[in-house]
Amino acid sequence: MSDKPSNEGLLADHHNVARHCGARVISEYSGLPTAAAFKIRSNEEYLSVNWLEYFHKGDFDIALIGVRCALIGKGRTIGAKSRFAILNVGNVRNTILQKLKYVPQIIRKAEEFDKPHAGIYVPQKKRH
Repeated sequence: MSDKPSNEGLLADHHNVARHCGARVISEYSGLPTAAAFKIRSNEEYLSVNWLEYFHKGDFDIALIGVRCALIGKGRTIGAKSRFAILNVGNVRNTILQKLKYVPQIIRKAEEFDKPHAGIYVPQKKRH
């Protein structure tokens, strides 16, 4: 599998994604995202994330600058209390497999103003 998929394609297990977590899903005690930050809404097909290696391999700080710019470029607000959760693609697949007995698809879904956009797809009937 190529390290740089086209506008759509499966992300490799050794790659990483970031999930923007707004202040309402951040624990006031730990400052970390709660489980609510990773819930796929009933009207959505996937959980939106951003592919970090699109911007930089190995340096998450640099990659997150690119992700922030992409999100702001498409009109998202990055609040002072929001956070980014960094997830390894292989770990996400393995965790969902263990919990739901299903291997999710983590697919790049480039958008006009958000080129590293990706989605974590889990079938509707398997969601809890």
